[in-house]
This record gives sequence, C-alpha cells and structure tokens, in this order.
Amino acid sequence: MNRYFMLAAAVLVFAGCGQKQKQGTITLAKMSVPVTVAKAVNGQVSSVLHIGGSIKAFKELDIVPDIPGRLAQVLVKEGDVVKKGQVLAVLDTSQARIQLQQVDAAVQAAQAQFENAKHQLTRTSQLFKRGAVTKQQMDGISAAFKAAKAGLARAKAARALAMHAIKVSTMYAPFDGVITGRFKDPGDIINPLMQSLSPLKPNAVVRLARLDKVLVDGFVSDRDWSWLHKGLPVRVTVDAWPGMQFDGVLTKVEPAADALSRTFPIEVTVANKGLKLRPGMYARVILTRDTQRGVVVPLDALVRRDNRFIVFTAGQGRAHLHQVKVGLQTADKAVILKGIKAGDRVVVQGNIALREGTPIRVIGQGKGK
Repeated sequence: MNRYFMLAAAVLVFAGCGQKQKQGTITLAKMSVPVTVAKAVNGQVSSVLHIGGSIKAFKELDIVPDIPGRLAQVLVKEGDVVKKGQVLAVLDTSQARIQLQQVDAAVQAAQAQFENAKHQLTRTSQLFKRGAVTKQQMDGISAAFKAAKAGLARAKAARALAMHAIKVSTMYAPFDGVITGRFKDPGDIINPLMQSLSPLKPNAVVRLARLDKVLVDGFVSDRDWSWLHKGLPVRVTVDAWPGMQFDGVLTKVEPAADALSRTFPIEVTVANKGLKLRPGMYARVILTRDTQRGVVVPLDALVRRDNRFIVFTAGQGRAHLHQVKVGLQTADKAVILKGIKAGDRVVVQGNIALREGTPIRVIGQGKGK
C-alpha cells in the first residue's frame, strides 16, 4: 500500500517541478541577460612563436699548451673577463732555457765548421782549376762543405725548436672573452696528447668563452618550420633578468628534422651587451610571424554562427548584432577589418545565446587591449 502511495506522490512532485521550470523559463525570457563588455580599440596584433632553448657561448675554446710541461703560473680564475693577447698561464721553462743555451753553443760550433768548410772549398776550387789537386781531393772537400752546411741547418732547427718551446710555454687569450672553467693549478703536469677520462675535468688549463654575443638552441615543429628563414629578428628573455628583452637574429634553420623528436633544430644569435646572458641559462625566444593593424577586440568577442563571425555590441540596454570581417587572430586578440569601429563596446562574456535586440545588463568591464 505504501509503495503505491509513494509512487503517486513522486508523480505529483515531478509534475509540480515541471510547472515551476516552465514558469521560471518564462520569467527568465523577460529578464535582461547579464554581460561583460570591452571597448574596441585601434591597434595592432602580432602572431608570435615562443620557443624555449638553452644559451651557449658564441665560441668556446679549451686552452692547452702545444707541448707537455709543468705549470708554473695560472693567472686567471673562473669568471674573469680577459682581452685578446692577455697571458692566461705559463709553463715552467727552466729546462727549455738550458736546452736553448746548449743549442746556441751548437749553432756557434756548426757556424764555425761551416765557415771553415766554405773557405776550404773556395781554396781547393782554385787549386783544382790550376791542376794542383786531384778530382778525388776536390770531391772530398765538397762533401765536407755539404756536411758542414747540413750540420749548421740542423743546429739552427734545434735552436728554433728550443725557442718555440719557450714561446708556446706562455698561453695567451686568442680572443676577448670570459673564463668559464679552470682545471689546472701551478705544479700540475699537462700533456696535450693525453685525453681526459672525465668531461668535467678536461685536459686543459682553462676554458675561454666568447660572450659578447651568445647562441640559443631550440626546436620547432614542421608547421612553424615552413615560414622560418635565416635573418628573422627575434627577442629573447631569461628569468635572470625579468622585464628585459635582448635583440637577436635567427642564424640557422636546419633543413632536416631530428629523427627522434620530429622537430627541426634552429639557432639564434643574440647580442649580449653587458655580458648579462651566460651559458646554461634557459631562454625564451620570441619570433613575430605576422603583424596587422585595425580595430582590435578580445578574442572572446567573436561568435561563430553559420560559418561566419559576428560580434555583439552593447547600446541602450540591448545587444546589436554585427557581421564582421576578421583579420589576424592570436590566443587572446583579433583584428576586425570591417563591421565595427573603435570605441564600440563589444560583448565578451554572455554573448553565446544573444540575438539582435536581446535585452542585456552590463555587469562588468573587460580589457580592450
């Protein structure tokens, strides 16, 4: 019995709710629709591409001496700014200077032997012309002269090698830059022919980086790759310098995609005035694809119906429908080329169900830019 009573009660409640819903619909239809509006303005919209990447030095070089030896001095430390030609480190040259003294003496002896052999050759040649010496004697004097000449050349080469060893014992900066790593100290033995087993401690005395401009590596999809080309101006931002933008240019666009990521590597060169950008920083590269001027509205003002765009403006408490011609669109803005004018109040919220003449009530102001 109770089961039949509960069923009848449920039917009555359902019917009552339906009646109330109908009455509420009629009431809402007579009410104005709350909307948020924003002012259309004259301006421009730019379509931009944001790429994340890592900063690296424009040029980086490990400073290694040409010959093995013991370090006598390391004159720089990490972070030092150096100029081209500045002395960075020096090998111990005491042994090389002793060797130079020895070869100097050898050069003097070889020079004396050469001068004597040359004199003997001149004298013997004169005697040979007069028939005073035999051909065999003449050949012997000629051979002695050639041997003395070769000995002098060897001695001079040994001297040049000794001087070279002293010269290259001093390591200079080949370009202006910043010392980004110091790996050896005075007293350490370094051999340029040895390879380091650890990438964190290379076989170098110091590492020098050119930072007056830097590079940013990044990757783009094939959709964006199609319009990129070398020479495009870019802007770069980093977290280390909030609010600052650095000017650069796109200098490399690889013609083939990476096999794993299916993206195309690119490279950007950025002027680094003040050396604010440092290797290893995360950078955001901003490339502008297109820019268009016109009447700018928030993207939310656009309503798509029947494969066309419309915009509602607010005036005298009602919504007014405008069919518009839309230009460039971004994630939050759009350029209106035809249909409304700057200064119009466009509906940005509450516009989905509006019709021409729908009563509206403005409850908020959105941003016009």
